[in-house]
Amino acid sequence: MAVQAVISAAESLASITNSIAGISDMAKRRKFEQNLASLDYDQKIALSKALNDANSEAARQQILGDTLGKLDVARIDALGKLQAEKEKTKKTLYILGGIGALIVVIGLVTILVKRNK
Repeated sequence: MAVQAVISAAESLASITNSIAGISDMAKRRKFEQNLASLDYDQKIALSKALNDANSEAARQQILGDTLGKLDVARIDALGKLQAEKEKTKKTLYILGGIGALIVVIGLVTILVKRNK
């Protein structure tokens, strides 16, 4: 059973790799190869099945473009969310730092006023 899964995965990867190899645009091919590496096992199997069901090379290229192109959008969205979270954390730190500095200044002023009386 495990052997069949390994063979199936190897065949799927070979099918996808052959379809990617058919792309003449080097930049697009490199992007697809990078996106392919980020797919999990089930996604690779689904992509392989879709490629095997395609009737023509143009249809295969369209499937690759649709499937692997969506990953760029998802990656950009994730990076945008990460950047927004970083900005939110930075604002929170500035606010807390400002409040802390204000407390220190008020404490020092209070001590100085009490000493001068």
